[in-house]
Amino acid sequence: MKTTIFKNKGDFAIECISVFGASAKGSQNSIGKFGTGLKYAIAILLREGIEISLWIKGSEYKFGTADLNMRGNDFAQVTMNENALPFTTNLGAHWEVWQAFRELESNCRDEKGITEVYEENEAYSTSGDIVFVVHSDEFAEFVDNKSVFLDAQPDLQKNNISVTFEPSNIIYNNGIKVYKNEVVYANTYNLTGPYIELTEDRTLKDVSIISANIITLLRLNTDYNLFKTIAIKTNTAKAEDGISYCYSCPTSGFLDNIERALKEGLTLNPSLMTEYERVKQEWAVDGSLELVIRVFHKDECGVDNEYIKEMIQDNLGDLSIITIEVEK
Repeated sequence: MKTTIFKNKGDFAIECISVFGASAKGSQNSIGKFGTGLKYAIAILLREGIEISLWIKGSEYKFGTADLNMRGNDFAQVTMNENALPFTTNLGAHWEVWQAFRELESNCRDEKGITEVYEENEAYSTSGDIVFVVHSDEFAEFVDNKSVFLDAQPDLQKNNISVTFEPSNIIYNNGIKVYKNEVVYANTYNLTGPYIELTEDRTLKDVSIISANIITLLRLNTDYNLFKTIAIKTNTAKAEDGISYCYSCPTSGFLDNIERALKEGLTLNPSLMTEYERVKQEWAVDGSLELVIRVFHKDECGVDNEYIKEMIQDNLGDLSIITIEVEK
């Protein structure tokens, strides 16, 4: 059985094991913020029969369970060195092993620590300031396959999404796995915007945000090869085939890519084709129509007119028929 070691430097308040909602992370950029992840990780691993222990400057704290009956219901209460902790293995009842890895690895990255995997019977050391030890082949796999954290540099960054040109069925938020799709995406997408809502288990609350960001990516980026990976249907199904482009308001560069693909005889996503026909008919995008957007704001807002124009244009892309007027 493989052993995974998380080694961090510094001090560790043992109260972190039993107190909820108190995060002692020193940086605003820390991954961990809620003061709950470590407790969840311990509960998940014990529930799955995975052994975990903590070493603090040479002293071992071994986690286990004890029987607990409350109002006729049986629970496995988590213990540390046989002393009861204030939670059971039902904590994070729907969480999976990869999420336990995410929490321990997040702590390690926040503290600038190191993660190591050892083969069965391979010697390892528990010396150091803070060392978590996990015995499990399944757990060690998440270190090896690098699916939970996205460490590769993106091939493209646009607004609130970055893209790596490698197929994946995993969606990331700021480099951390938040969603796994049944069908593989043509690219690897990392949502980097500030308004991504996560559920209690740190996964996407609203999966429609994925399609919304991919559509924005196509609107604001003129790269034809990227366009083809997303919008063209092939014999191999991909997750992007299910995107609805209804009222996605293509920019001129987006329209150019659509028309280029049609001239090449490629098959477009049916929803995109419908949107293309709507735009051609309703907007008459032939240079004879001008769309004017007027924005009104009060003097006390303190917002510069040019800033407002730039903000709107960033979201509209390069649509040449747009004129933006800002009035007070």
